Amino acid sequence: ATPNAILTADNTTVCNNNATTLTAATGISGVNYEWQHYDGSVWQTVQNSTTNTYMTPTLSSEQQYRVVSTLNGCAATSAPIIIHVFGIATSKISVNGVEY
Repeated sequence: ATPNAILTADNTTVCNNNATTLTAATGISGVNYEWQHYDGSVWQTVQNSTTNTYMTPTLSSEQQYRVVSTLNGCAATSAPIIIHVFGIATSKISVNGVEY
């Protein structure tokens, strides 16, 4: 059987400089996992991420993750999961020529 993983996150939206835990569910035992992070141009393997759960580092911008699950030489790549980040307000308002 091909170990297709469904990804979930404890939180798909986190506050600035917070982390979340991702979980891959295949319904099959004996699966090997390799988590990947999208760096804006290519998918990069996350080092030491070989279980079905992965805690992200603290995030300050939107990030995408996916997992490659392998069983008996058959590999499947999950759909990516996007983690959104509530940032620090950067908007300015001008009142009577004074910016706030």
